[in-house]
Formats: sequence, structure tokens, C-alpha cells
Amino acid sequence: MNNMESVPTRDGLDAVPRYAPGRSAAAVDLSDSTNVWGAAPSAVNAIAQAARESWRYPAMYSEPLTSVLGAYHGVSASSVITGCGSDEILRSAFNAYGGPGAVITWMEPTFVMTPVFAALLGLDARPVRMTSERPFDADALLATNAAVTYLCSPNNPTGNLVPRAELLRVIDQARGLVVLDEAYADYSGETLIREAAERPNLVVARTFSKSFGLAGLRVGYGVAHPRLVTAMERARGPYTVNLLAELAASAAITHDVAWMQARVSDAIAMRERLARELEALGFAPFASLANFILVPVKDPARFSAACERRGVLVRAFASLPFVGPAVRIAAAPWDTLQKVVDAARQVGA
Repeated sequence: MNNMESVPTRDGLDAVPRYAPGRSAAAVDLSDSTNVWGAAPSAVNAIAQAARESWRYPAMYSEPLTSVLGAYHGVSASSVITGCGSDEILRSAFNAYGGPGAVITWMEPTFVMTPVFAALLGLDARPVRMTSERPFDADALLATNAAVTYLCSPNNPTGNLVPRAELLRVIDQARGLVVLDEAYADYSGETLIREAAERPNLVVARTFSKSFGLAGLRVGYGVAHPRLVTAMERARGPYTVNLLAELAASAAITHDVAWMQARVSDAIAMRERLARELEALGFAPFASLANFILVPVKDPARFSAACERRGVLVRAFASLPFVGPAVRIAAAPWDTLQKVVDAARQVGA
């Protein structure tokens, strides 16, 4: 091989897309469905105080944080695993319980990184498409006999909640692991965290990126039976949550739950107001139990450009399975959302 030749990548890697959500500069970014009201105050203070400690490694497996999270959720610390965002929890679970060639299934559309992780790990992806009659199809998911079943509730990007009875049926009858992504659960009030600590085949993934406003720190966690946690930690490795993120997340969960709950209430109120305003203009947003709404539109690029001219960034989807062209808009203070409404009025339904 001469110096001008490239080292070949492994088979299949060229087919994996690089994450590119089409983000550009804007005064207010609503495209990632984060907490536009800001970061948990105690977390910010913890970062400032911890900065001088940055010379040292964090805890190997975030033991201080897992202890705090266990107490918060009423489970053993041995049932908690942390990671660099909830993405790492998902990837660790897929890696530990779904080797190359193993089947993974999910309801489509869902979190955009799910098929990417499946491709990176060599999994056999068999998604089940949503329909108007069956936004959640337990029978079709179970029929795949998957090694890993990924579920997101409330689902991203549609915002719908998986019916609890159907969710439990999938967990009870699945052949393999069920990974339940609860990134937006603080907005719905529905969770299976307590059940996850006891069941032999369930992992619940959570994140500090949404309701606690710590997306920039990239810290997530999962709750599962200790046997599952041990396997996932082997697949994950040590030191994946940095020191500042670990201390900030611990401070937030210890001191800022009331602050978080107040911001959740703000987001729900603004989400509902935005939906009503868009419906009055002739749009048909999906009913949502997350901190965003998904709105089918004729021309997502035109809609998002109209928002961007007003200093607001929304997420445009050229075409989603079952949904078609759409935009996803995160909840925010009303002065920001009014600009989205103004853009929608200009574009028209």
C-alpha cells in the first residue's frame, strides 16, 4: 500500500450515514427538543466549583451518581448504569444483547439513531411501520422474535405514548431484551423504572438532556436488573461520564427536582398552546406527551426557513415513515413560539 491509498474500513461502514440534522445558526434552537428555559441551577454551580478538580479522572463507573439516582428512583444503585447521554445506554444494551446478525426491531418512525446503532453493530434491523389503525403493533413486534426490541415512549418524533398494557405485553412475551427509551418521560408522567429493576429482560433509558436542561454535558443513565447492568457495563467500558457531568447531574437530581418539574409544567402549557394556535391555522399536529409537537407540512424546508428568518430553528423531516413531510417543534417560552406561529401563518397549511 502506498502513502496515497486509504486504509479500508470494515464492511458495511460506508452505508452508515453521518448524523446530519441540518442545523444552522439561529437565536433560539428548538430542533433538539431540549429545555429552552435553561440548565438546572444547582448543576451550573456544581460545574463552577468542580472545574478545579478536572485534573483527576471521574469515578470509574459513576458510583456516586448511580447511588444518587438509585435513591431518587427507589431502586438499588446496582440497578443503575450511566453513560455519555442516553445514546450510550442504548448502544451498550444493543451491543451486550444483540451481536452481529441478531434481530432488532422497533416501531417506525422513532429516534433517528436507532437504525444507525443497529448498522454499526451489525444487527439485522426489522422495523415495524406505524399505521393510523396501529400506531403501536405489539403482535408485529413480537413476530420478529427479536434479540432486542427498542421502544420509545413518549416516542420521538411523534410524541405518542405506548399504551401501558401493550408495552407490558411486549416485555412479558419478548424472546430477548426490551429497551425502553424514556427520554421524555418527565413530560408524560409514565415510567417503568421500578419494574425495570426487577424484570430480567427490561432496560429503561433516561437522560439529563431534556427536562433537566443538561444536553451539553451528555449524561444519561439506565435502570435494569443488576445482571443486565453488569453486562452493559462490560460492553460500555469505564470512565464514559466526565467529572463535571457526573457532579452536575448529581447536584441536579439532589437539589433541582422542583425546578425541573416547574419547567416541565411550563413546557406542557406552551406545547398545548402552540398546538391550538397551529390547529386554528389549519395544521394538524400530532397529539404529544413530550416537550415537542410533530406537525405534518407540505414543505418542511420552506416552513423551517420561515422560522429561521425569525431567529428560530426547528427540525425539518423531508419524509418520515407513516407521517410524510413534517417539522418537529420543541416547547419554549411563548415569545419564541409566537415567531413559529407567525412563520406558519405566512407559509400556510
